[in-house]
Amino acid sequence: MIYVARGNTGRKIKALLEEQANKRNGKVTPSAAMFSGPSLLFEVQGVEVEIVMTSGSWTRYGSIPGSTCIRANSPKKSEKQFHIFKEEVLGRIEKVLGFQDIQLGDDTFDREFMIKSNDEVFLRSVLTPNVTHHILSSAGHHSSIEFNGGHLLLTVFYIVVSRQQLEGLINTVLLMVERLREVEL
Repeated sequence: MIYVARGNTGRKIKALLEEQANKRNGKVTPSAAMFSGPSLLFEVQGVEVEIVMTSGSWTRYGSIPGSTCIRANSPKKSEKQFHIFKEEVLGRIEKVLGFQDIQLGDDTFDREFMIKSNDEVFLRSVLTPNVTHHILSSAGHHSSIEFNGGHLLLTVFYIVVSRQQLEGLINTVLLMVERLREVEL
């Protein structure tokens, strides 16, 4: 059974995305698939940004959480990659087994997130203290940020229904896009 696009939550999501569409001169499109909610598409300085909310579901084995994804598709391709994800049990096991993640020197950020990259110098130039502060304050629990092939994807593994939290996530993505533009890809 799908549980997000129904009832009050579905109406909240639609209203939230329509509000952002009006604010950002974007367009809300209805659900394209069974497990997705409406999506929002807008452009900022030549970068296409899309917000997609995916429904969670109940199965006989338990619940599968929904997610909120914000994609920024840069027109510039890049071979550089990074992945920032919330340090959970798997990350702690990786550290115990000797897998190394990149440490930025920010105790709070390093404790909360694991970072992998194919170019540490590039990564450090993108993750300024201002950017890491935004990630810590907006992405919160159960999140992942991936940069691959010139595309940035921020995912939180729940449905965002708070105006303030969605605004924070969008601002974090836009700040990262701005930073990626400043850093040579």
